[in-house]
This record gives sequence, structure tokens and C-alpha cells, in this order.
Amino acid sequence: MQSEFIEQVSSWINADPDNLLGLRGLKSKIDFLTEILYGEYRPTLAGTHGEFKFRLAQWVASASNDAQRKLMFMLLDYLFFVGKHEFDAMYMTAYSRHIAQWIIFKEKINLSACSAWDEARSALNKTLYTAITDSFNIGDFIRLNSIQGISTRFIWEQALKIDWDPGKFESNAMTGKNKIVLLEDFVGSGSQMHNSVIAACELPSKPQVLLCPLIICPTGADLARHLCLKYENLTYSPVLELSRKDFVAPKAQTGEPALFNEIRKLVTDVHPYVSGNKSWLQNYGPFGYGETGALIVKYDNCPDNTLPLIHRKSDTPWNPLFFRVSREAL
Repeated sequence: MQSEFIEQVSSWINADPDNLLGLRGLKSKIDFLTEILYGEYRPTLAGTHGEFKFRLAQWVASASNDAQRKLMFMLLDYLFFVGKHEFDAMYMTAYSRHIAQWIIFKEKINLSACSAWDEARSALNKTLYTAITDSFNIGDFIRLNSIQGISTRFIWEQALKIDWDPGKFESNAMTGKNKIVLLEDFVGSGSQMHNSVIAACELPSKPQVLLCPLIICPTGADLARHLCLKYENLTYSPVLELSRKDFVAPKAQTGEPALFNEIRKLVTDVHPYVSGNKSWLQNYGPFGYGETGALIVKYDNCPDNTLPLIHRKSDTPWNPLFFRVSREAL
């Protein structure tokens, strides 16, 4: 299958001698990223699904005709793969820039004053760092930023499921604290962060709350801004907020690539094959959870907001490019 795929790509390139479709550059880009980045994808590290180049050949072959296969290959030009090193950089940026600026502003610290360092250190010690879900590695965040004295690794999603008691939370986790940072690695529609933000903002002591996602999609960003209008003690400061034009949504977005009109039809046409013949609890439709239409892959997993044709394995067969490990049994 690998040799057939190589021949197929060569035929597409040869059929475009003026390189109007940019297929030569795309092939070089994919070859390069295969060597330096795509191998980081954790759900396939054990080798069960094969190396990326073999998964790519199987994935493209899942389509039923040459036109669809070519579109799937061209779709990779818009794929946003976030590797381990990129996430480490965002962990450090969240702390050194977004959290630091928020604390300086809220505490009204005069950076030119001789007491600035002592005031900043005192303010940092009064800040509770928390994760919205266990997808965010709070331990890595603490270690990468050399934050001392953090004995609690608090995860909102888990706590809110088990007899949530705001009073107990304040008397335990919030002792000596007056600020809370809510961290998350990836926010799609915002449904997972919604209850966590409300719970933090409505604590009896009304602490200052910072919502700091590393990556957030447009729908989630809209929700975050709406929550800021509702709660005066909430600040929203994302490390990376993505643009709507980078998503293959059900309806065309202003400024999106012209190819997305064809991709939109492809996504809908192949969805019966992507879904397969067996029931699928997470069948959110052709455009993924919340109809987000994301083209994002994180090194540790593929979000369910991403197009299912990228991560779904079915019995039709449909072979995934980046197999998603789901929280629910498939």
C-alpha cells in the first residue's frame, strides 16, 4: 500500500506541471514533519497502528475515489499539530507572561519600586494553580516553571463530580490564597470549562480568577468572554486563541481558504464510512463535537472537536491518521 500511495502522489504532482496546487511543496512539508514531529503522537507510539507514513497511506486509501484521496492529502496542508516542545513553551509562557501580568495588574505592583520583587513573590504565594480537567498536566506546569510549595494538584472536573462543597474547598485548598488560576491545554466548545469557571467565580470569598487556556477555539473563546461579562472577578487570558477561518465549519467562514468548500463536501460525503456500521457513542457528526470542524492534533491525543475523518477508526474500514483515545468505550 505504501508504494501505491507514493505512485498516487507522484501522479497528482505530474498532472500539475505548473504546481498550481502546491503539491510538490506539500509533499516536502509532510516528509519533513514526518521525520521531526508526527512521530511524537503518543496513542500510536506502541506501534499497534504503524508509523505515520504507513498510517498516511492507509488513511488516504480509506476514501472511495481518487478525487477524495487527493483532497484528503491536500487537507494536511492545514493540519495544526502541536508537539511536546510546543506545549512546554506554552506552559512557560502561561506562567511568565499571562499569569505574571495578571498578578502585577491585580496587586498594583510598581515594578520600579525596590519592594517589587517581595510584593510579587508574596502575590505568587497567594495564588492557587488548578487544572480544569486532567488533560492539563498540572505537575508538568509546576515543574517546568519551578514553582515551589505546591502540595495540591487540584482538578475541577473531578472535584465537581464528587459532593462539591465550596466551603470545604475554601478552608482547605484556599487557605492563605486569594487568587485562582484555571489552566487547560485545549478548549473547544467550552462545555468542559463552563462549570469550573462558575464554581471558582462563585466561591464565598469571591477570589480573583484567571482563566488561562493554552489553546482555545472560537466557540470556547466566545463563552469565555461571555463569562467575563457575568463575573467581575474573572479575567480571560489565553496563550493562543485560534481564528474561525482555520476551521472547516458546516458553514463557510470569512477569510477561509478556498479549498475548504471542497473539504466541507468531502467531510460530509465520507462520514458514513467514518462512522462505520457499529454504534458510536461519540458520533457528533461530520464536523466533530460542537460542529467545531477543528484541524488540531495534540501530541498526547486528538481532540473530539477535530474532524472525525482524521481520528476515527471504523469497520467500513476507515483507517485514522491520528487515532484518538476516547474516555468512552468505543
